[in-house]
Amino acid sequence: MDHNNRDFESVIRKDRDLHKAKSWRGNLLGYLEKAKEDPSLAKLAHARVYDTIMKAGVREIQETGDPRIKRLYKDESIKVYNFFADEFFGIEKTIAQIVRYFHAASLKGEESRQVLYLMGPVGSGKSSLIEKLHRGLEESEPIYAIEGC
Repeated sequence: MDHNNRDFESVIRKDRDLHKAKSWRGNLLGYLEKAKEDPSLAKLAHARVYDTIMKAGVREIQETGDPRIKRLYKDESIKVYNFFADEFFGIEKTIAQIVRYFHAASLKGEESRQVLYLMGPVGSGKSSLIEKLHRGLEESEPIYAIEGC
C-alpha cells in the first residue's frame, strides 16, 4: 500500500511541475510580446473550437460499393470529423453544419457575431455534442487571460 501511495504522489508532483512550466504571470505588454512570438495565443473562441475539431482529422465518405451508404447519402460527399466519430453516428450532416459554423466564425465572418443554437427533440444529442466540445477544449493548449479583467 505504501508503494502505491508513493506512485500516486509522484504522479501528482509531475502534474504540478508540468502546470508550473505552462503557467505565466505578467502584464499586458508581456502578453503582447508572447502573442507576437506565437499568434495562436490570441485566437478567438470560435477558432479554438474549430482547431480542436480539425486537429483530430477529417475524412470523406467516398462513393463506395456499399449500397447502404449510397441509400443514406445518395450522391452527396459527406465528411466525417474524427473528433466526433467515436461517439456520434448517423448525424454527419448535422456535425458538418456545426463545423461549417465554427469555420466561418473563426474567419471572423458574419457567424462570429451570431450565437450557435442547437435545437431538436429530447435525446437527440445536443448536450452530448457540447460536452464533447468542452472535453476537447479542456485538452487543448492553455488560454491566457489578463488578471483582473
